[in-house]
Amino acid sequence: TARRGKMTTREYDVERNQEIILLLDMGRTMASRIIDEDGIEGPSKADLAINAAVLLSYVASQWDDRIGLCCFAGNVISYLPPGKGKTQTARVLDDLYIHQARMEESSYYDAFNYISRKQRKKCMMFLFTDLIDEQASSRLISAVDLIASHHTLVCVALSDYELKQLIDEEPLSSEQVFNQAVALNILSDRKKALAKLSAKNVLTVDAAPGDLNVATVNKYLQLKTGVK
Repeated sequence: TARRGKMTTREYDVERNQEIILLLDMGRTMASRIIDEDGIEGPSKADLAINAAVLLSYVASQWDDRIGLCCFAGNVISYLPPGKGKTQTARVLDDLYIHQARMEESSYYDAFNYISRKQRKKCMMFLFTDLIDEQASSRLISAVDLIASHHTLVCVALSDYELKQLIDEEPLSSEQVFNQAVALNILSDRKKALAKLSAKNVLTVDAAPGDLNVATVNKYLQLKTGVK
């Protein structure tokens, strides 16, 4: 502005044609079912993650991004290379809806090692998982450098209504006191896991089931448009 003697501005276009990889944990911790605020059992965490991933793939396709998919548990279950357009969105949907959570421990190391070899180009990755189990969280944290060092990684973690309810309720028995102590311990471990992930440059989405879809899409749009 000073050099030209008149007001000068720069306009930045939103970056387009990125590659988005959806990483879905289909292991043991994702098999648990959500208990809503009324105490009614709902879908599994895996089902909720699938719904959020389907919505994200649709929104990303509207931004002309290429969408890929990797589902895993004890090993990689399926892999869909990045592609674009309505056909690719349909492929993602078809692949996702055949999967269910498995009663086996998730191998984050094997999954991340696999996807790092498949996806050489820098991209945005969304990992849908659960952080309620301390052992599983430690395995995730130890393996996350395999992809977070090169790609933009967002960890989408599902929180539980029932834990908050347990803590908010006034205990009327020794059993309820014990349950509250367990719930507090779980939430404490969860906060520690999220903090450790953040320290490794992993972005996080910590959302209740009812907010999961909106929170996930909002995080994608924030990264896409550069809005904080």
